[in-house]
Amino acid sequence: MKNKFLGLFVFLFALVSVVSCDTEPLDEGLEPISNDSAFSVKFNNNTYSTNNVSAIAIQGNITLTAEHNSGVFVFMIEGDQAGVYSGNDLNMSYITSSGETYTNLGGSGATLAITVINYQQKTITGTFNFTGAKLSESGVPTGETLAFTQGVFTNVLVTGNLVNPDPEEPTSGDYFPMAVGNTWNYTNDASLVLGATQVVNGKTYYKETNSFFIGAMEWPDLEEFVRKENGIYYSMVKSVPNSDNPIQPQEIIILKDNLAVGGTWTSTFSLTYSDEDGVGILTVNSDYVIEQKDVTLTVNGTTYQNVIKVKSTDSSVLTINGVPFGEDLPGTTETWFAKDIGIIKMKSVVESEPDEIYDLTTYTLN
Repeated sequence: MKNKFLGLFVFLFALVSVVSCDTEPLDEGLEPISNDSAFSVKFNNNTYSTNNVSAIAIQGNITLTAEHNSGVFVFMIEGDQAGVYSGNDLNMSYITSSGETYTNLGGSGATLAITVINYQQKTITGTFNFTGAKLSESGVPTGETLAFTQGVFTNVLVTGNLVNPDPEEPTSGDYFPMAVGNTWNYTNDASLVLGATQVVNGKTYYKETNSFFIGAMEWPDLEEFVRKENGIYYSMVKSVPNSDNPIQPQEIIILKDNLAVGGTWTSTFSLTYSDEDGVGILTVNSDYVIEQKDVTLTVNGTTYQNVIKVKSTDSSVLTINGVPFGEDLPGTTETWFAKDIGIIKMKSVVESEPDEIYDLTTYTLN
């Protein structure tokens, strides 16, 4: 089953492979984007200041990127709550326009405080300081250091899964029954089969024997899983053991059955790489909305009751040293979940590609 997510990944990852060998410095004429966000820090007796700053929250971690024609800051924060982060909870780097890299070497000498989180606006505000060690082209510290002081970031918009920890409403039913051997067959030779359970990061998942949601078959050495908890349904991918291309487990939310019509959420899938040319981040962001609930839908001559329709609007971003690279490939997906049965229909639309429609034909639930 071809999938919009991996179509974006394969296209953009190919770009990463090309540009990572010959990354150009930032254009001297680049101007900061004007918005309410702000980022500033002092070093070398000068002040670096820009409004071109953004952040992504994934799996309880935050990546913050600030861009300017003189260089790019990339902070990876092991956490997504207000508080002070230091030591191994931080990875902070500055890449100059000429390609020189200064890093805090896994957290030493670095402090970052998230002082305010606005969950309605999805923004963060805070302060930071760190001492960066200059790296050689081979990634080895040269012994030269640079102090970054009086760092401040204000009202930085956070995409991804920055969610207020307040509890959700109770679940309204089971719209994706999960048990070993559960099987759903669809038109266009698509299927979804659940295999044995596996515990990952303390959560119990069902391993899919094939790819369905994120499209693990189209990315090397990945395996895909699903789980549900309190009315929220997740799809997760991780690298197979001893993979040549390892990534950390990453999860998206495919359904919240406890939301009313018009309810929304956002899921983000991101890949990060780092080499002597700098840092590349590939992110696919999906905005979901419950378009219908408790409706009736006829698929392949069978009428299903208590159906929820979810629509996602998807976009992708690739940055090299914080600079956007390549073209966005927008798309949408409509998915219909029937209570006590599962997915009965899916329609995927990606720009410049034929629509893909998958209608349920047969299913077996254990």
